[in-house]
Amino acid sequence: MKGWVYVKYGKYISLATATLIGLSSISTIAQAQNSIVQTNTNQNQLAFIETIGQSAMVISAHEGIYASIMIAQAILESNYGNSSLSQNPNYNLFGMKGSYEGNSARFTTKEDDGKGKISTSKANFRQYANYEQSLYDYAKLVTKGTTYNSMIYAGIWKSNAATYVEASEFLQGRYATDSTYAKKLQRLIQRYDLTRFDKESTEILPVKNNQIIRIQKEDTVEGIALAYDLTVEQLLALNNRQDPHLKVGEKFVVPNNKKRQPIVQKKVKRPAPKPIVYRATKYYRVKAGDSLTSIAKKYRITTTQLKKWNDLTTATLTKNKRLIVDVERNNKKMTTVNKQQKLYRIQEEDTLASIASLSNTTEQALMELNHLLTEFVYVGQVIKLSK
Repeated sequence: MKGWVYVKYGKYISLATATLIGLSSISTIAQAQNSIVQTNTNQNQLAFIETIGQSAMVISAHEGIYASIMIAQAILESNYGNSSLSQNPNYNLFGMKGSYEGNSARFTTKEDDGKGKISTSKANFRQYANYEQSLYDYAKLVTKGTTYNSMIYAGIWKSNAATYVEASEFLQGRYATDSTYAKKLQRLIQRYDLTRFDKESTEILPVKNNQIIRIQKEDTVEGIALAYDLTVEQLLALNNRQDPHLKVGEKFVVPNNKKRQPIVQKKVKRPAPKPIVYRATKYYRVKAGDSLTSIAKKYRITTTQLKKWNDLTTATLTKNKRLIVDVERNNKKMTTVNKQQKLYRIQEEDTLASIASLSNTTEQALMELNHLLTEFVYVGQVIKLSK
């Protein structure tokens, strides 16, 4: 094509046009095109940082970790959100393996043996609905650790690492096998001034498809869970917390794809309750080696009942002390667990410890079996006793 030149990243432009814009050769034109592409690339990289920056800042501030580290890792692990693993429908920014709520995707991965030798293999990686879920899951991992070591990433917490440099050095060899991982993170943080995201935040950032409500005086975790058709465990996990106690006015995350069905409680004046007088029908004399738990198990009652019937404020027992172990109208069915049954509905005065004791298992085993974040249970809740 006489009188035209080919541009590397475009098609053809005339020599007249090339001359007009001050480009006298193909190489010069290509350099200009390269500059434009580089500018667009930089803009896309900055846009990615801004996309996840605010979320990372809020989550990190609440969890006591460095947002700069979180963002730098997301950049490095996802190539600025351009990797297949980090894009729709996976949204995995940190290369976290395994599954998330049962969802995973299989990818080829490269591993560094710590000495610079690279090998490839296939593995399952967690699949999320959006970036926010990935950020929350990352924060949960580095603050709660793994099943075999809850403190494995404690070295990157702000309480343990004075700077992002210390945090990045701690991650090398633990989060990633790359022998230059720390230096790469530090260069990204410096290049994009990511420490600007390391400031305190008191905001609560809801995950996509969730909303924020303000806790009212009459609100309870059980009531909110019921109103949104969730379990207490699901609701607490949604808010990345274990404590079920609420404070009036605090922000709380709930699903926004369901309308809350308010539980209206009419205020009715009731007379002051009469003190309960327990009429003992059976006693037990404390022996050496006894504990509230062992006595409760022996008589198929709860430690709470033992304390209440005997006006105990501590678990300390003295030898030869006489304890009430049964009273009139005590419904023992409430605390009787059939060894053959697999499900159990929580009754008044039940505790996870008492149920574990009657089921010949441990409190920790029941928590793991039912995916409970805490030992907290509520009346009416159904839990598994065995697989």
